[in-house]
Amino acid sequence: MRRVLRKLLISMRWRPLPMMTSQRRNRPRWWTVVAGWFLGQGMFEARAHQIARENAVKYERMLPREIEALLEARPVAIVPWGALEWHGHHQAIGLDAIKASAIADAVADRLGVVSLPPVYAGYQTMKPHRGFRHCIEMSATTVGGMVRDYVSQLANEGFRLVVIITGHYGRRHVDMLRFQAEQVAEEVGVKTWVLAEYEVVKDLGYTGDHAARWETSLLWHIAPELVDLGLYREDLTGDEQGVMGENPAETASAEDGGRVFAAMAERIADRALAILDEPDQSKYVPWKPTPAPE
Repeated sequence: MRRVLRKLLISMRWRPLPMMTSQRRNRPRWWTVVAGWFLGQGMFEARAHQIARENAVKYERMLPREIEALLEARPVAIVPWGALEWHGHHQAIGLDAIKASAIADAVADRLGVVSLPPVYAGYQTMKPHRGFRHCIEMSATTVGGMVRDYVSQLANEGFRLVVIITGHYGRRHVDMLRFQAEQVAEEVGVKTWVLAEYEVVKDLGYTGDHAARWETSLLWHIAPELVDLGLYREDLTGDEQGVMGENPAETASAEDGGRVFAAMAERIADRALAILDEPDQSKYVPWKPTPAPE
């Protein structure tokens, strides 16, 4: 029982405050006090329901029959894409894929479709671009090959639309994803839509930045424990600390992140449905020379 309560508390981003060993001996067990309060409020039941909903769309957590049921009802797969890349001193390295994965899960939940695990494979990261560390730079060949495999394999599984949401949006990275996805989609006869997440909410002021107001706001909303604005360096310029856009210490907020997150989930879901209803992609037929008359 104790392990179950601890797991639920941690999943709710609650952490016990550190204390000295002597203090631990003289204080009530934290899990009994906190669990009693939360149980009285009914929050464990709500969190358990949320976990069940998340598991219902996550491809890697589903049983084969569950995948087959969703596939038959609506053959759409959402693939979140990102990078392991520097995002200032104040944010987690995996920001791009973390936000893309959260958006993908929200879209999948709205549509009743599957959301795949995030792909950490970024081309044109901050390492070759600005020389920052803690970036895992993938080659164009690797990223191109991976997107081709994802689209072709999902088509082979019976999906008719593959939506790739990339939270990493270096121009050449996005161009590579689009080119390869569209090319292989034509070869195997499926539909694809590759988008950087901000593209559907430009009217709300989010036009794409790097570790600045909007990316910080999004991660603050999705996973607040992965943001620490106290580490933002006011003594450095944005360029010097890998931040491109508005000063996040002055402009970022979890509320802004929640607002654009909700809008992105709704708009991506609506557009995906519209694409699914369009005529199916014709399978590419390789050209063959006309035989010479005998």
